[in-house]
Amino acid sequence: MNSSVCFCASIITRLVGLAASFGASGQVRRKRSLAAWLYYFIKACPNCICIKLLWGILFGLCVVTSGDLRAQSKEDVKSAFLYNFAKFTTWPEGSFSDATSQIKIVFVGADAFAAAFEGVTKGKNVNGREFKIIKGAAADATGGHIVVVDDSGQYASVVANTKGKPILTVGAEGFMVSGGMVSFYADGGKVAIDVDLGPLKAGGLILEPKILKIAKTVKGQ
Repeated sequence: MNSSVCFCASIITRLVGLAASFGASGQVRRKRSLAAWLYYFIKACPNCICIKLLWGILFGLCVVTSGDLRAQSKEDVKSAFLYNFAKFTTWPEGSFSDATSQIKIVFVGADAFAAAFEGVTKGKNVNGREFKIIKGAAADATGGHIVVVDDSGQYASVVANTKGKPILTVGAEGFMVSGGMVSFYADGGKVAIDVDLGPLKAGGLILEPKILKIAKTVKGQ
């Protein structure tokens, strides 16, 4: 067998193994790097008899990577919003035990959101406060400083458990109709928010103008 063929075959075997190991969405950057490496390898060896297989691997990686990015995009954007909600919300005195106690965020029916938020905020804090992520039910809502609910069936229970308390409630489209404070929704393919100042004020919370300015609708101004 030709030595160049053996070399290419060994390279391909290794690359197939690497590609198969990149199943998690968190491996997008590594998939991109591998795809770029493959592209340059193909350019450097255009007459390789294994070229069709190499192109197949490259195409597959690009499809999988773009799929991961699409799947991540919405939750990542919402996570960035949520980080800024935490950053630009003022809780009443006594909401935290001390100056460095954690900001507790309870995710109700929002496990994918919780995972994305954990990734986006890794190594970050707000004024020295780290985040504590809690995956729970509506009954756990009172244990957080922020509650995120993606399950519309639990909207009413979350609102009932947090009404008048200094807990920022964040939900998906229609959440404000149930008495929630902030709603996420899709607007022309982008993530947008609406804010209701009524329940915010009732809970003694202040959402700074930086957030209100980016909201599509601010109710209760």
